[in-house]
Amino acid sequence: MVSPHAGGLSRTPDAGEPARGWACRAYCIAPGSDRQTVLFLKILSNVVTISRMRAARALAPCLAIAMSGCSLLNPPHPLRPPLPAYGCQPATVIKYNQAGIAHYKDRRLQAAKAEFLMAVSEGPKCAEAHYNLGNTLWYLGEKEEARAHLLQAADLAPGNAVIWDSPVLHPYGEPQKEKKKGPASEQAPGAFGNRGRLGGY
Repeated sequence: MVSPHAGGLSRTPDAGEPARGWACRAYCIAPGSDRQTVLFLKILSNVVTISRMRAARALAPCLAIAMSGCSLLNPPHPLRPPLPAYGCQPATVIKYNQAGIAHYKDRRLQAAKAEFLMAVSEGPKCAEAHYNLGNTLWYLGEKEEARAHLLQAADLAPGNAVIWDSPVLHPYGEPQKEKKKGPASEQAPGAFGNRGRLGGY
């Protein structure tokens, strides 16, 4: 039942009338209301809706900044350059290593890890594949596994300055220092011993 009162509004629907929910925002226009009251209430409803929309628009950038938070202030560290697998056998090692490098450069580190693991399993003597896997594991926070592969890479490539001078290897010390001090001909009988520095390291 709609019963008019001084303001021309009522909150009570008829008993047989279906519930109107909150569609009329908890008030309904009484039959005896004048046109000015009806117009005022419609305008008020629109103003409230517009104000809410403006507030939501104003808060959206703040919310986006808050959600991104640290990523805006602290961008991710640049990845150290991976190494192409020179002289590694069989050819599938090079294929897996190249696929891993592509994922690594796109910061898809889990996919890169999977490819480098395949490269290492196919060519356990490939220093570059071990180095790339160790580098990837280091960025993923798997420090112990990273250590094992980085040291293996250094042992397999004693003349490779990129591997030996890599910042990710420094915390683990220098494996087999006597190998690093040997003559270049003894250091690198393989194809990649003295290529010099790559990637700035």
